Amino acid sequence: MRKYLKAWFSEHEVFSREEEQTLHWLQGQRRSIAAPAGSRNRLKRAALARLATRPRPRRQPASLGLRLAGAALVFLLLFSSAGVVSAAASSLPGDSLYALKTMLEDWRLAMAATPEIEADILAGIIQTRLAELAQLEDSDDSQGLVAGLARLLANLESAE
Repeated sequence: MRKYLKAWFSEHEVFSREEEQTLHWLQGQRRSIAAPAGSRNRLKRAALARLATRPRPRRQPASLGLRLAGAALVFLLLFSSAGVVSAAASSLPGDSLYALKTMLEDWRLAMAATPEIEADILAGIIQTRLAELAQLEDSDDSQGLVAGLARLLANLESAE
């Protein structure tokens, strides 16, 4: 059985050369010690000391191209999301980004620290709704006008 295992381990590089040397060293230590009390702990400490002194393999740093690609991806994500939010800020009722705009306004209301700040934010939102209604009235968009009036009424009810 030992010969078979030895042959298998020699064919398959299971241990690195340093680990094999440590294993042989431990086997020699085990043979030289007559198993007094606490010898197992001594062997463990000796093995740990031996393993602690060997150099650890260093991880290769990422290449410059990979770093630049990561930075470009982060830059793209930050500024594309900022572009969507700014585009949503100028959207009108009936536009595809209007839901994002109202969601951001609701979030700003929810994050208000004091009732005074919440009242200021709500007043700004109501002014925005009135300006949107004026723009929709000029453009003759009846569906957007109805949606804008509904949102204005909802904001006015929350102000009460």
